[in-house]
Amino acid sequence: MQKRIGSYYLEFTVFFSGAFVMAYEMLASRILGPYLGTSIQVWTIIIGIFLISLSLGYILGGRWADRRPEHSLLGKIMLSASILILLSGFVYRSVLLFIATHTPLLLASVLASLLLFAFPAFLLGMVSPFAVKLRLKQLQKAGSTVGTLYSISTFGSILGTILTGFYFIPHFPVSSIIIVMSAGLLLISLGLFLKFDVREK
Repeated sequence: MQKRIGSYYLEFTVFFSGAFVMAYEMLASRILGPYLGTSIQVWTIIIGIFLISLSLGYILGGRWADRRPEHSLLGKIMLSASILILLSGFVYRSVLLFIATHTPLLLASVLASLLLFAFPAFLLGMVSPFAVKLRLKQLQKAGSTVGTLYSISTFGSILGTILTGFYFIPHFPVSSIIIVMSAGLLLISLGLFLKFDVREK
């Protein structure tokens, strides 16, 4: 059973990275709301920053994977995302209070989204193309491999959206959700180190 779970660890990683990135995006509105409001303009900026960050992550993640297709590097990427998400939970109040009192609303929304959410989303965007490179063994099956992993990521995003919107945000404070997300990414990254790092050396 343990061996079977290990053989699907990349799929597990992709699923939860998809869940966490959407949970973080939804949580972003709750974080910005008390300081900048939850207008359609603020939501548009949040979504735009996340999409740009993910797109850049897809590009750089694919390039890094071509150069260093190592599970340990993917673990470092997820560990970095974990640390940055946790850090955002400690600093967002001070950052938003300063930005909200010194800049106009739309600019404040852009700056806050860039400072708090862009880089973690960028790192999580690197996960899927990296996993594709690590999973891809036969060129003839490239299409099905890519399709399967991205569908798994999408299902994770759906689950993350539903749970965050209907359960986590209504029942838990932002700080608790951030800690859980950070801990989840940390555990996944440790799994990548422990399972694959020795083998790759």
